[in-house]
Amino acid sequence: MEITEVTRECDICGCDKNTLISKKPSWTKTSVIKYKNKLYHSTDVMCNNCGVIYKNPMMSRESMRDFYQDAYMQLYEPFNVTSISGVSIALRAVTAIYCLDWLDSIGYDITEKKVFEVGCGFGTLLMAMRSLGAEVAGVEPGKRSSEIGEKVFGFKATVNSFEEFNISHLYDLVIINNTLEHFYSPTEALKKARTMLSPHGKILVEVPSMLYPYPGIPIDGFLSSAHNFTFSKESFEWLAYKCGLKIDYMAYKGHKKCMFFLLSEYKHSETVQLTIPPTKENINKLLNQYQEVNTFIDDISDQVKFTQKMKEEGYLGIAKEYPNHTNVLGISYVNWLLAQNKPKESLDFLNSPAGVWKDNQSEDVDMHPGTLTYLRGLTYRHLGDFLQAKKCFEEAMLQYPHFYKYNFLSDMVINGLIPENIFGTSSWYNCAKTLEMM
Repeated sequence: MEITEVTRECDICGCDKNTLISKKPSWTKTSVIKYKNKLYHSTDVMCNNCGVIYKNPMMSRESMRDFYQDAYMQLYEPFNVTSISGVSIALRAVTAIYCLDWLDSIGYDITEKKVFEVGCGFGTLLMAMRSLGAEVAGVEPGKRSSEIGEKVFGFKATVNSFEEFNISHLYDLVIINNTLEHFYSPTEALKKARTMLSPHGKILVEVPSMLYPYPGIPIDGFLSSAHNFTFSKESFEWLAYKCGLKIDYMAYKGHKKCMFFLLSEYKHSETVQLTIPPTKENINKLLNQYQEVNTFIDDISDQVKFTQKMKEEGYLGIAKEYPNHTNVLGISYVNWLLAQNKPKESLDFLNSPAGVWKDNQSEDVDMHPGTLTYLRGLTYRHLGDFLQAKKCFEEAMLQYPHFYKYNFLSDMVINGLIPENIFGTSSWYNCAKTLEMM
């Protein structure tokens, strides 16, 4: 079966007016799908009414169902059931810890909750929650993912699409974790998830934010052909309201600064404020931001040339060209100064306004506020101030996701599912090991 496409109105608000954001092809493997020996190129537009970015044209429902059953795993996971990637399992463990940390930060106790995950993949997040006392179940459209989950964790998901899944139980928490953006209709998916809630039940959603493209990849890769929708906070609020849900909590606290939403059913007596349509100025600002991402990635791809540029222009010179990348530039600059044995210059930079972490930029587990604090500790250690260095390392560990708080991650290491040194290049891991030696 070849891929078929359909031209659509916006699934969130029904508007048929939109603005072109991105049109592929691209060299990035996650932006161009090769399926049934043919390339599938995709076009992203922004709804002029609610502001969501979506594919238009989009794969038909039938093509999408076949793709997720047959080819999706091959797009991201070049391995099979007999050769399971420790890197892939570790990445899912990292994203699960972000989720657990956020739920803990808002006071949501998972103990003894009945939890269901839509598109549960290997079941990594569910296994983490089971280790904390939850009763878990899930549905996964990919047979291969389900087989891996059963082999690795002994967890057996129901293999089916969520659209065709028959609901037989109610749950305290329904999770749609980095999955809603893949649906043909997020409206249908969220409405169905609502029907699964027990009294006082909640829906936990994690989705990428259009304002924070994933670090280190071009926009074509961020707006992956496997992502049918890319939300802003405002467009997601519109979707939630349409589905009879209200947002109890929201934060940009997911891995790669994805958005977390904790939703509950709203009473018709409650007032919900809908988003204001995006202005031309806001659309142009987003397009300029996306262009900067692509230009920055092109420049840093030649490390020798970029290092020479940093040496000649310094941090401030380069930062003027990339106002949305000052955090990663700052981390790179401090690393470069320390490699040049210039700890005093490093400390001067870290104590200046330029060395302060900016919250309005993309991040991941290594390009993180904790990383800048860790580098401050390394700087003090270079200067021989070990007391200040230790304080910085301890502060950094509090800023990073709490990897050492949850037994399921250490259990995976003990059971040989992932080697401990798989995190060896991560700044949080090196920070922890440095503390152990002090």
